[in-house]
Amino acid sequence: MHGIIINIGFVSVFLLIIAILRHISSKSSFPYTVGLLLFGFTAQFLVDYFTLPLHIKLNTDIIYMIILPILLFEAAIQINIHQFKIQFKTITFLATFGIIVSTLTVALILNIFTGMPIYAALLFGSLISATDPIAVLAIFKNLGAPRRLGLIADGESMFNDATAVILFKILLGIALGSSYFTAHTMLAGFFHFVYIFLGSMVFGVLIAFVAIWIIEKIHTDRLIEASITIVLAYTSFAAAEHFFHLSGVIACVISAVVLGNFGKAKISDKIMPFVVETWEYLGFIALSIVFFLASFTLKLNIFSLNYIFIAYAIIAMLAARSLSVYLTLLITNTTRFFRNEPNVPLSWQHVLNWGGIRGVIPLVLVFSIPPTYPYYEVIFDLTMGCLLFTLFVNALTIKPLLFKLGLHLPDRMEELAKKQNKLVHDEKLYGIVGKYKQGVLTSDLVGEWKQKITNDKNSILSEIIIEKDMQTIENSLKYEALKIQKAELEKLLSIGRVGYMSAYEFEAQLDLQIDALEYPEVYSGKAVSMDQAVNSLSSLRLRLSRMRKKLLHLPLLKYFAKDVNNSLVLTRWELLESRMLTTVPVMEYLNVLAKLISEPTWKETIDKLREDYLALNTKNESEMAKLKEKYEVVIFNRKQNIFNKIIDDEALA
Repeated sequence: MHGIIINIGFVSVFLLIIAILRHISSKSSFPYTVGLLLFGFTAQFLVDYFTLPLHIKLNTDIIYMIILPILLFEAAIQINIHQFKIQFKTITFLATFGIIVSTLTVALILNIFTGMPIYAALLFGSLISATDPIAVLAIFKNLGAPRRLGLIADGESMFNDATAVILFKILLGIALGSSYFTAHTMLAGFFHFVYIFLGSMVFGVLIAFVAIWIIEKIHTDRLIEASITIVLAYTSFAAAEHFFHLSGVIACVISAVVLGNFGKAKISDKIMPFVVETWEYLGFIALSIVFFLASFTLKLNIFSLNYIFIAYAIIAMLAARSLSVYLTLLITNTTRFFRNEPNVPLSWQHVLNWGGIRGVIPLVLVFSIPPTYPYYEVIFDLTMGCLLFTLFVNALTIKPLLFKLGLHLPDRMEELAKKQNKLVHDEKLYGIVGKYKQGVLTSDLVGEWKQKITNDKNSILSEIIIEKDMQTIENSLKYEALKIQKAELEKLLSIGRVGYMSAYEFEAQLDLQIDALEYPEVYSGKAVSMDQAVNSLSSLRLRLSRMRKKLLHLPLLKYFAKDVNNSLVLTRWELLESRMLTTVPVMEYLNVLAKLISEPTWKETIDKLREDYLALNTKNESEMAKLKEKYEVVIFNRKQNIFNKIIDDEALA
């Protein structure tokens, strides 16, 4: 009984402390994972010092089969496929070719300078090449780093985890002697790698659509729908591993991506936030457990016993990461195959290189090596040394690097946009204060407020009209207009006025336009047009449309093709409607600015942008009219459903 009480107390203290660490991390740039490691070391010291009967061990099966699927699914379900496709080929090339280059580089350096056997060195190289940018992405968000840079880091990490696991399992079989390292083995391993990679993707897609079909049939209970997503995560992982001998990692990731993009349209707008929050909490707990236990069970004397080996491993890891990032992105930036994707500038490459933090995947993989393997202890020590180095050195110095490269600094465009926003806000506030009647605020107080707001407006106006460069003015106006559209889109999505599929596609288009304004040199003519569509890419909608036309030629699939067609029509209608609805607050914003700013250059630019938005609305209205004429019943049913939803919400309120 005494031991049970201690364990219950420990769990309670653990949950309390990770909550405190999470709060501290959210209010600062201090990485949460670093806080967990410090917590683990502290707990280990206290348990040893007070000789508490607390015995916790990292079980390989629990880590691999229980915790890993949660971490993978939670991260992948939030990927916006419309954003991801912007840099799809670059990201996948980083996660495949890059991981192989990294693995070989680590193995060669350790083999040459430490004499470590090539099999063991390759095994270590494969597991240490998997990156985890959680801490770095949090810093990106806090400092306002480029969104596409964060997307590349996140996407690469997601897929190089899967690649690393497959490569690790192949090399583990060789290291344990179940297969031999020959030219034939290498060729067979390559084809096995391709089979596993593609087969796992297909399996993940299929099982995800089965789960989506079940959710669509239920569509009422948030607890049931959240439970189905959990079943999907574990089924995709375990079934792929055990029954089909595929990669559970890839199957789990792909199923989460499919659910997160295609399944959200089938989950109720009110239920979806609960599902997302459920996974965020599960991911938070799983991540906390792994990192805490890693340092809690770590014997610190490994650093004194193997410090030379660990130093070489760190050097090899850093050199391998640099070679894989710079070589891979040199190829993607200069090769014709990647010409329809935006380039990755050198400053971003520096951040991707140094931001290659090692996290939970290396921990999971190193604990899956049998303790009987002769080099298990060495590989474990090297893994922990490298992981701690990236968390305490790379993660804590990525912020100064962003400052050094100027990737956090708002340029003149953003400064002007903020001033415009403040000017419009003050104008609205002036109107609100002026409406207060006697008895709510005294006339003297109303007068003081009006005078204060007027002075503030005049000060901002004097700062704004100094800018005379028309291109800078236009960019600042577009930048703020796009942010207003994004904010309005979130509101429309939250009330169910817009579906997830169309909202995600539109959000990706808005993000790309914002990036194109912030970093025009990156796009080199590949950017976006005013109609908010990506010029250089064939949209997913068009590819699905071509698929539908092919299905119409197959008699047994005509009914399915009809459903696909209706879904595409509704998604397109919602996308056009989203553009129209989000333009309303933009026009209001521009109208206020036009009234307040009389400087000729500014007035001309504002008028031009208003005309552009009006022309865009005319184009959208024309396409919507054509869709309504051709698919009148489909559009009417959609409007009826929205009307019924509004009535139901009003009744519940």
